[in-house]
Amino acid sequence: MQAGSCEEVSKKLEEMWSLRETLHTPEEQLVMDPKIDGLIDKLKRTCGPAYVETFQALLVRLVTQSVEHPTPGGI
Repeated sequence: MQAGSCEEVSKKLEEMWSLRETLHTPEEQLVMDPKIDGLIDKLKRTCGPAYVETFQALLVRLVTQSVEHPTPGGI
């Protein structure tokens, strides 16, 4: 049995990625990277053939959020 649907895993990954963008130091961001990598792997397993389309849609949402809410200092 798989834990969570493709959509649920995508949402968790989006939340984790967005949280990473709010962190201020590279060290804090590096702590999040393995968690994000793990969620990407889980997304691949959960979504199967729909992974590429799901991940591309996630990236579009993240870029849109980044443009709407730029980080302090324009980084």
